[in-house]
Amino acid sequence: MQSLTPYVFYNGDCRAAFEFYRDILQTPIDAIMTYGEAPGGSPVADDYKNKIMHASMKIGASTLMASDAPPGNYQKPQGVSICLQTDTAAEAETLYGALSAGGDIQMPIEKTFWAERFGAFTDKFGIKWMINCDPVE
Repeated sequence: MQSLTPYVFYNGDCRAAFEFYRDILQTPIDAIMTYGEAPGGSPVADDYKNKIMHASMKIGASTLMASDAPPGNYQKPQGVSICLQTDTAAEAETLYGALSAGGDIQMPIEKTFWAERFGAFTDKFGIKWMINCDPVE
């Protein structure tokens, strides 16, 4: 069996992002480890040891993994979005409103020709999201 797991790199705010997602999506953070906790010593400078080397959380049947990019290695995400699929239009609207708060809206959440609800935004941490709810059959 195969699965696809997005791995997102943050610019030093991975912990804040995962706590934000945890609170909105009401799912626990399964793992969160700092660079300073790495066995054999930290591969980064002392001022970066509290940054996140690895974090993961389950969102439905999928897993989202992430870390703070090592100093000097961060690149703004482009060309990829995390698509969150919902069961109802109400859930899509609620999650869209909460996750997009403080971010940049690319497409307001609305009914489209392919979806009961769809919207796209970049969250306040610089991560692109799409919220989708399939049409009611």
